[in-house]
Amino acid sequence: MALLKEASNLKLITFAAIQERTENFSYGELDASNKPPPIQVKHLNNDRITGSAAQKFCLFRLFPIIFSDMVEHLKSFKIYLILREMLDIILALPQRKSWLPYLETLSINFQCMMLELLPDKATPKVHYATEYTKIIEENGPPLRYWCMRYEGAHLYFKKIAMQSYNFKNIPKTLAQRQQLRQCFLMSKCRFLKSYQEASGNKIIYMHEIDSKVKVLLNHRYGSQFIQSQTLLQCSQLIHNHVIYKQHAVYVYDLEHVEEIPVFFQIIHILKLNQEWIFVVDLLNTDGFSTKLWSYRVSSYDRLDIVSPNNIKYYHKGLDLYKVDHFHVVNLTSRLTKTN
Repeated sequence: MALLKEASNLKLITFAAIQERTENFSYGELDASNKPPPIQVKHLNNDRITGSAAQKFCLFRLFPIIFSDMVEHLKSFKIYLILREMLDIILALPQRKSWLPYLETLSINFQCMMLELLPDKATPKVHYATEYTKIIEENGPPLRYWCMRYEGAHLYFKKIAMQSYNFKNIPKTLAQRQQLRQCFLMSKCRFLKSYQEASGNKIIYMHEIDSKVKVLLNHRYGSQFIQSQTLLQCSQLIHNHVIYKQHAVYVYDLEHVEEIPVFFQIIHILKLNQEWIFVVDLLNTDGFSTKLWSYRVSSYDRLDIVSPNNIKYYHKGLDLYKVDHFHVVNLTSRLTKTN
C-alpha cells in the first residue's frame, strides 16, 4: 500500500489507474486460484487491502510484475526487495544453516529501512521479523509450522457456516460435517499411496500434433508410435500427490554452485504404452531480474520426453508471464538441493 501511494504522490499512476490495472491483470492459470480482489480507490483511501492471506501473498509476489513500469522509480521499493529476499529464505524447504547469518543481516536492514523510510508503518511485526533466525535455528523451516495451513482449514469451516444456514447449533454442524469429510477422504487412502489421476482427458489425432513432436515421439518409440492413429491427452495429471498441468513451468534441476534453477514447460501430457509421459520444452535460464524478482527464461524449441517417475520435485508448478518482451518465472522461495 505504501508503494502504491508513493507512486501516486510521484504522479506515476493515479488511484483509478491502480484499480484498473489490478482488475485487468491477466493472472496465470495456477495463480488464478489465489487471484486477489482488485485494489479499489476506497481501499487506497482507507489504507487497507482486502483479501485472504493467500490472495495477499499472491499480490505481494506479483507486485513487481503488475507494476513493472514504475517500481524502479520508488524509493521504498528497496524495502520490498529486502523483505522478498527474507521470505525466499524463510519459506525455503529444505534450508541451509549457512543462510541464517545472512537472514539476520537482512532482517536488521529491513527494520532499519522501515524506521527510516516508513516510520508510520513500523508496527511490532517489523521487530518480530528479526527473530526468524533464532526461530529457524531452534525449530527448523517455518514452512512446516506456519499458520497458512490453519487459514486453509479454517476457510472450509467458514464456507460451511455460511452455506448451511444453520445457526441453532453451529459447532455441532461443523463438527459433524468435518467428521464425515474426514471419513470420506480416508476411505480412499490415497494420501498414503502412490497413484495417478488424470483429468481433462481427450483423444487427439496424429494430424493435430506438431511435426517436431511427431519426430521426437517417432525417434523415442519407433514403430509403436507409427502404428498409433490416436493418442490420449490430458490437461492435468496428479502423480504421487504432485500436480502437473499442461503449459505450466516446472523446475527440473539446479545448476552450478549458485544452484541456478533450470525450467521446462509441459507442452503435452500423453499416454503411451499405458504410461503417462510429458513432452516438454527445455527452457534456457537467461538470468535473474532483481527488479521483477523473477528469472528470465527463453525457448529455443529444445523438446524432450520426460517421465513423471524421473522428475525430482523442487517446486510446485509455475506460470509464465511476459514483461517488456521477456518471459519470466516467479518463484515463491529459494531452492537448494538436499544433502
